Formats: sequence, C-alpha cells, structure tokens
Amino acid sequence: MATHYSANQYQSAFNSANLQNWTVPKPYKERPSTHDGFTQFVANDRGHLLPGVPRTKANPWGTFMGTWDMPLKIPPAKLSLTARSADASKRLTQWIEKSDPLISACNGLRLTVTGKVCPIPFLSLSQFLFYLIVLERELRRSYDRHDTSCPGDTGHQDKT
Repeated sequence: MATHYSANQYQSAFNSANLQNWTVPKPYKERPSTHDGFTQFVANDRGHLLPGVPRTKANPWGTFMGTWDMPLKIPPAKLSLTARSADASKRLTQWIEKSDPLISACNGLRLTVTGKVCPIPFLSLSQFLFYLIVLERELRRSYDRHDTSCPGDTGHQDKT
C-alpha cells in the first residue's frame, strides 16, 4: 500500500464522506518518521566520484543482456531429464553450463531442471529385438514349467 501523509488544513477537502466501502482504512502516521544518521556525499557537483570513495567493477547499468549479446541458441527454460539417455542429458547440462552469462543476467534464463538421468542406456533396434527374443524364450520356459490350467478350472469335466 502507498504511504499516506497528512496535508494539514487542506486534508478536510479531500476526505470522503460516504464511500460505502466495507474496508477499514490503513492507519497512518501524522508525520513521516525521521531517519537516524546522516547523508554522506560520494560525488561532487559535476557527478564525479570523490577521492577515497571505493569504485565498483560492476557495470553501472546492471546485468541486463541485450539481443546482440545473447547466444544464437538459447537452452530451454524447462528441462526434463526423465526420458533422456545419459549422453543426451550430459550434452544438455553442458550446454546450460556453457551459457552461464545468460543465466546470471537480470533478464536472463530462469532454468528449472526436473527428472533423473536414465541409468540404462537406450538400445539400438537390433539390440532391442535381441532382447525381445531372449525375453520371449524366458517366458516360454517359465510357462512350460508351471501348470497351465486355469485357476477356476477344477479339472473335472461335466458329464451331460
């Protein structure tokens, strides 16, 4: 909320009589409170720093990054590592680390990384087909070892 100061004799002209608001106004001070201490000058009348005043190495205009200063390719703001291989997630994280000036700029990238790296590397098509064949053989062996009757079947045939 804004700070409200008293206007003394002119205050009554601006007081509203019946606004029909059901809100209670914020209490305010009659006069602004004083600050402790004093103001110390750091520049002369021409705007130059006085001798002995420490000068910062930071840019006086802040960390704003203009269009021409930004990289050609900007990494995604929301990055999910869930369905990515270890190589792909490593490549993405290196890309993000390489664009550190963009992340540290005041108008830069606000990054959120979610998910975990897949510990199992992705298989090629031939490896995947081989895996399916081996899995099918294992399922057939386990199926042959166990009883193949239905659980609701009692083994008796009805005589009609």
